[in-house]
Amino acid sequence: MARVYRFNQLGGPDVLQLEELKLAPPGPHEVRLRIHAIGLNRADVMFRRGTYVLQARFPSRLGYEASGTVTDIGTGVTNFRVGDEVSVLPPDDPGVYGTYADEMNIPADSLIHKPPTLSFEAAAASWMQYLTAWGGVMHACRLQRDQYVVITAAVSSVGIAALEIALHAGAIPIAVTRKSDRHDVLRKMGIRHIIVSDGPGLCTEIEKITGANGLDCAFDAVGGPFLAELAAAMKPFGRIIIHGYLSNEITSFPVQTAIRKSLTVEGYFFAEILRSRTLRNDASGFLLEGMITGKLNVMIDRIFRFEEMPEAHRYMESENRSGKVVVIV
Repeated sequence: MARVYRFNQLGGPDVLQLEELKLAPPGPHEVRLRIHAIGLNRADVMFRRGTYVLQARFPSRLGYEASGTVTDIGTGVTNFRVGDEVSVLPPDDPGVYGTYADEMNIPADSLIHKPPTLSFEAAAASWMQYLTAWGGVMHACRLQRDQYVVITAAVSSVGIAALEIALHAGAIPIAVTRKSDRHDVLRKMGIRHIIVSDGPGLCTEIEKITGANGLDCAFDAVGGPFLAELAAAMKPFGRIIIHGYLSNEITSFPVQTAIRKSLTVEGYFFAEILRSRTLRNDASGFLLEGMITGKLNVMIDRIFRFEEMPEAHRYMESENRSGKVVVIV
């Protein structure tokens, strides 16, 4: 039997129910994983509420990240052995392969070996935000050394990951946040350019930093009035990559600015990185090197116990976080 969190209706944290489910032997190309730690993401909260890009089918599991130890393997698995320590890469459908469990069967292709220098907590809290950030900043934005990149929602886990990756790539990141009290977090990371903004006036602040060079790209999690402001600050042929819609305001497309400057405005979803073997290998190579050398350091905000999952979700919905929330099993 495995202990698994599922939910049967959309709603708040109290819809999460801890159940005991019979766990069959791993099927072909699957492994059985004993989970030690689970990384929580804003996507988990949105999936539970019904506001995410994917919709739950009840009864639904949830959860994108975890780390643990392989305890059994199915036929056809050649790259993992019993006893291997691994991280779970975000699955296509968290309703089917959700990681909120103490044990689960999962396709071997969804796993990556855990570097011995990473704790289980860090290994469970790395891949969702770093894959999202790498795909947006390095792949979609095509960021180059010495280019300016704006990263909105900068103190979120994805925002922090994107800032780290931009620094690692030799670019010049500009952090945009609504939270003036989190500047110490960003300064400790080595971020020199920080803007506090809700949208209006953002273009002027960006231009003070970029000067005649102009803004090369933006990795935006907000939408709403930010999009027009980012477009106005862009240099010709700049790229705006939208990966979220945190704003409650309507996002209007700045068509005249986009035409005049030949801008690219592109929606982005992390799954495109995992669906491509080439992109997955490029991303994992870059990220593992950064994690092993210490250039990428997952920031864990708070740790909860497995039995405290609803409480962990309530904390996820607060505005007081800087970094990841982790649940230990």
